[in-house]
Amino acid sequence: MLSPAQCLAIYGGSTVLAYIETSKFEKNHHILLSAPLVILSILTLATTMNPKARFATAMSFLMSAIATYFQSVNRTGPASAIFYTIANVFYYFSYRDIVTSVSSPIVFLAACVSFGQFLHLLQDLLVAIPFLATILTILLASHVVILATSASLCQNGQHGDYDARQASTVRLIGAVLAWLSAFLLLINSFQTHTKELHSVSRIIFYLGNAMLFIANERAF
Repeated sequence: MLSPAQCLAIYGGSTVLAYIETSKFEKNHHILLSAPLVILSILTLATTMNPKARFATAMSFLMSAIATYFQSVNRTGPASAIFYTIANVFYYFSYRDIVTSVSSPIVFLAACVSFGQFLHLLQDLLVAIPFLATILTILLASHVVILATSASLCQNGQHGDYDARQASTVRLIGAVLAWLSAFLLLINSFQTHTKELHSVSRIIFYLGNAMLFIANERAF
């Protein structure tokens, strides 16, 4: 079994390689962009997490890899959003059993954020391409679920367990980064497309997945 540090070193190395070979993630090299997440999925299976969490977490990263592939092929296509949503669902199921309660104020705040994103990004798209707008709305909603439950775990989680509290904090950071990267990718795809924004969103995306990996590795 590999240690978490070794797993992160391998994942980080593959991400840096992709960063260099794709000129700061600006070139759409489909395999290289997906490879770090495939590697992270395999590394997750080599951890000592309990089987349910390990499988769900690994599947989440694998679905993200597939989504990244499709997103690099066609940044405005629905396939990537569908697979990113599936990835979020798998990740949620990886830690659902430890979510004892969800804070209503946090849910309300997350819903307001999601509605604001919808108005900012998808209002016009809903009229032009309602099917795609619906899929993207579901994607944003899946991020909100992870944000709300991760924040609730920080607030109401396993208070007596230092590792669990630390994992909850790291998970929340990862959830915020994942949500932010999705938001930036949508802006880059449907509003202002710049290479710099694309690179930043990718860096945040890979960093967020590393945080999500660490969180589940420590929690389970």
